[in-house]
Amino acid sequence: MASRHASSANMSKISSTNISESSLYSKELVIILSIYEIIIIIFCLIGYALIIFAMVFNSKLRSICNFFILSMGLADGLIATIIIPVSQGVMLQTLHYHSVGACEFVSNLNLITVIAVALNLCACSLERFFVIAFPFRHQEFLTRKRALSIIVAIWFYALIVGLLPQFGWSGGKTLIIRGQCVRPLDKNYLIFNTVLHFCLPAVLMIITNGLVYRIASNQAKRIYRIRASANQASFRYQSNPREQSSIEVFRINYRAAKRISIIVGAYLICWVPQMATLLLSIKIGFSSIPTIVFFITIPLQYTSSAVNPCIFCLLNKEIRKTLIRELKARFPIWVPHSNERPNASETALREDSRGFSVSPRLFAQVTIEHSESACYQQQNS
Repeated sequence: MASRHASSANMSKISSTNISESSLYSKELVIILSIYEIIIIIFCLIGYALIIFAMVFNSKLRSICNFFILSMGLADGLIATIIIPVSQGVMLQTLHYHSVGACEFVSNLNLITVIAVALNLCACSLERFFVIAFPFRHQEFLTRKRALSIIVAIWFYALIVGLLPQFGWSGGKTLIIRGQCVRPLDKNYLIFNTVLHFCLPAVLMIITNGLVYRIASNQAKRIYRIRASANQASFRYQSNPREQSSIEVFRINYRAAKRISIIVGAYLICWVPQMATLLLSIKIGFSSIPTIVFFITIPLQYTSSAVNPCIFCLLNKEIRKTLIRELKARFPIWVPHSNERPNASETALREDSRGFSVSPRLFAQVTIEHSESACYQQQNS
């Protein structure tokens, strides 16, 4: 996690001490990386703008889960609008600092936003775990007020830790050399930041998402056993439409559990290369790492700022439905009709009005799995 704060410091150091070396990597490579980072900025800003747009017009999306996403979006937005352009300017050698204060401001902001991204993503992952593991009790200890307090605490903590180099935990004086920022960071601080703000959150997310997947798998087997027992107990037993809709709700949540692994996997893919490079450079020295390695791992790490909102927009059915509905209302010619079927809860309500019955035991088991709907219902907490 220290990588992005190290990334700007490292990139500045690389540019200031090896300006001629960066030119060895051809204008084509620099142009490709610049275009790639511009694409990251566009996807990041548009993705979070769509999420905010959907939350404004759909109260179901104003949930605790999505509050953490918005908080993470604030950090990603600062990265996309300030940190990445600065990094790009350093790479292109078009950015020239004229004061130590400006250099330290960008470096401090880099540290703060990176920590905030990691902690908000970890909080979101933990919140989903509590929703699935404790479906009937999570609202008691994770109310909206407490969630907002957690978000404030995350940003306050990120502010304090991000400013530690400013308060003295640094590797030396900040210098401006030929218009480039050189801010050496203490190796112990880098290790502290990497372990506490990348390794630990990554382990927690892997564990919690593994548990979520395990719970979903166990509940799937339990529901099928219940149905099999019911069929054996009564030859005339047939699942009614209400039960079918409840099973569909479970399948939706089961797929949602799988999607969590996509989020964690994307996070690790974007971050691990730079984390490994950072730890290796601490051990053998930054000068021992070829500059081209940082030119690749740092943009890859920035990719997470664009991947996060894209995943939530593309894999969240409620967001997709809201966006399609609102865009159809405003641009009916350009937006095709949605082929999505009504969700299971709506189907269940319609069927209930017709007098369908449901097995209480089966319904209770399926309700435990209704994590995705529970996440949306937290707005009343």
